[in-house]
Amino acid sequence: MRRAALLVLLLVALTGCGINPPDPDAAGGPRAIADWQPPEAPEDWRLRGRAAIRVPEESGTVSVDWRQSGERYRLDMRGTLGAGALRLEGRPGRVVLRRGNGDRLTADSARRLLRQTTGFDLPVERLVWWLRGQPVPDLEGTVTLDDQDRPASIEQAGWQVTYDRWLEVEGYQLPGRLSVKRDAVRVRIAVSQWDIGP
Repeated sequence: MRRAALLVLLLVALTGCGINPPDPDAAGGPRAIADWQPPEAPEDWRLRGRAAIRVPEESGTVSVDWRQSGERYRLDMRGTLGAGALRLEGRPGRVVLRRGNGDRLTADSARRLLRQTTGFDLPVERLVWWLRGQPVPDLEGTVTLDDQDRPASIEQAGWQVTYDRWLEVEGYQLPGRLSVKRDAVRVRIAVSQWDIGP
């Protein structure tokens, strides 16, 4: 009788100490972007580096020089994939694309202009956020953090952004290498230099 009572007490104690599943946030798993406070990032900056772009049946590299001042930007690209030399200048609602041969095109979307001109798909309006390790505002998605609370990956609108190197620039933690992919489109960006300020 005593053994039976002890067995019942032991089972009750073990039940009370049941193992809870790990908290996905504590374990470094994905969390909703709405539940994450991203670190500060500069508003005015310049990035220089190279991008390797792979699209169906084609791949190549371009040099990248991106200057951002608030909501205005200028993006220069030189390289393969039919791009030659391109300059995108944008502000809300208007984008101008200039080619090395003097052609000039305008539209309300940089992504559409690049797709028409080069055949490859770059979500430029979203890249301005992802390049700085930030989520696109007002767009749902998930983020996975590394052991220093920086994003290891961000997923939004079907795009997966992965970060594998970071640089400290004037007190900011900014990506040094990242990849952006969706379906058969993949862009790998290696940053050689960040400059902060207008």
